[in-house]
Amino acid sequence: MRGVQPRSDRGGSAEEGSATIWVLGCSAVVACAGLFIGVVGLFAISRHRTATIADLAALAAAQRVARGSDGCAAARMVVQAQNAKLAQCTVDAGKSGVVSVLVEQRPVGLLDGLGTVRVRSRAGPAGVR
Repeated sequence: MRGVQPRSDRGGSAEEGSATIWVLGCSAVVACAGLFIGVVGLFAISRHRTATIADLAALAAAQRVARGSDGCAAARMVVQAQNAKLAQCTVDAGKSGVVSVLVEQRPVGLLDGLGTVRVRSRAGPAGVR
């Protein structure tokens, strides 16, 4: 009966088993790329969500201003309902009725500790620039 020979006696290559290392390395690169793409996607979703809140708040405020009411109160109500913060609300002092709002919101999930998303939006009567 023959015993197991030491590695050096089997005539194996010095690169034996290197495919495992390559597969693990490539898997790590793919995992990191997937994580990066996921984080960028979450940031884009958070940015779009905040922009939608800002647009809705500006439209609500402009509608109230057109009716002679306090537009910023309407904007604040819309923003608070969406768990965001109304950082700034200005109504044009002239007769244009254009409202500008600045909405801030902290991203949810993995991006929670990375800062605040800020979006400015304007709304007013058609034809006013």
